[in-house]
Amino acid sequence: MNEKDWLFKHLSICALCGRCKQDCPTYNTEHNEARGPRGRLLLLYEAASGNTPADQSLIDRVYSCLLCGACGEVCPSGVDIMGALLRGRSMLKGHDRSFRLLRPLVTAATKSPLLSYRFLTVFKELIGPVLIKKGLLHPGLELDFTPLHKEGTVFQPSRGKKIGRVVFFTGCAVRYLYPYLGKSLITVLNTLGYEVVIQKKEYCCGAPLLGLGLLKKTEELAYKNYELFKKLKADALITLCPTCTMVGNGLYKRLFGISLELINFDDFIVENHQVAGGLSVKAFYHQPCHLRFRPEGASNSLGLLKEMGVEITGSSQSCCGHAGTYSIRFKEQSKRMLNDRVNEFNASKADVLLTSCPGCIYQLSKAVQHDRVLHTVEVVEEAIGEDQS
Repeated sequence: MNEKDWLFKHLSICALCGRCKQDCPTYNTEHNEARGPRGRLLLLYEAASGNTPADQSLIDRVYSCLLCGACGEVCPSGVDIMGALLRGRSMLKGHDRSFRLLRPLVTAATKSPLLSYRFLTVFKELIGPVLIKKGLLHPGLELDFTPLHKEGTVFQPSRGKKIGRVVFFTGCAVRYLYPYLGKSLITVLNTLGYEVVIQKKEYCCGAPLLGLGLLKKTEELAYKNYELFKKLKADALITLCPTCTMVGNGLYKRLFGISLELINFDDFIVENHQVAGGLSVKAFYHQPCHLRFRPEGASNSLGLLKEMGVEITGSSQSCCGHAGTYSIRFKEQSKRMLNDRVNEFNASKADVLLTSCPGCIYQLSKAVQHDRVLHTVEVVEEAIGEDQS
């Protein structure tokens, strides 16, 4: 079934009740019907029916979705809203002028991420200002010249008996931009008694491609990852990136009929270990959209942090405005959401801003000093270190 037929069939069950708007960050920020789920679905239905031309105005509204998942669990008619928007983007991509140059660049980067990373690190001084101006590179980002998998591929428990074996799905952000987060995860799991395995040939989950409407390219990566990881014998396939989990589990299943069965680090620790700690820190917690809006319910990251002695002085349950290519295409709207989160953080009088997503770290550190923006894995590492001393 092609995209038009799928959209016409599935969107015809939408009752236009509007319940999908209640937690939509873009609708609540802009108060514009066409920037909310119901408006986007109606536009897609009309476009698929041939009643509305696929002009740039319609395309921009379809692409203005953050793909956060807030609308997905509340539809009483059971419309697959995110699936519709992804297929709609695929249908419209040939008419989209805004990202016509970005699509081949992202396709090349996801196909050869290490080569792209090396190119960026070598020529950062030359092309960095251009990428920063276009919103493609964080101006304060310090690129590490050693991707995570270059540190090794198998890491043994640091002491005592091995209690299990886990495979670490690093994701592109941790592997190339924040390898120190991966090292923290390895330290934590080794200390708890796990052997940790990293795959050299791990592929991008495809989230950037999905956002650009490149379903076929995403499907290629999905099956490569599926074939790679299904062969490995391990107790769990763990990641630090909720977006990788959302894509590798939920969207792979809905779009391609397969699943990587990824587990978020926070969930793995909460479900399998009690981490005691006497940490003395005041923190504001930003809950990533892809840990909040999911079929199994929101993660208990806050409970984990409190268990370790972290004093939570405030928390945010709305989007930071990153959402991958959204922050490139809709800079002002993205900045407005970021400023809202930063204002909440400043009002909380917290020492640090905690989150559980490298994408959120990338966005939040645009406005908050980088060493004050931490991933939960760093807090767990510190708590375990204190417990072992």
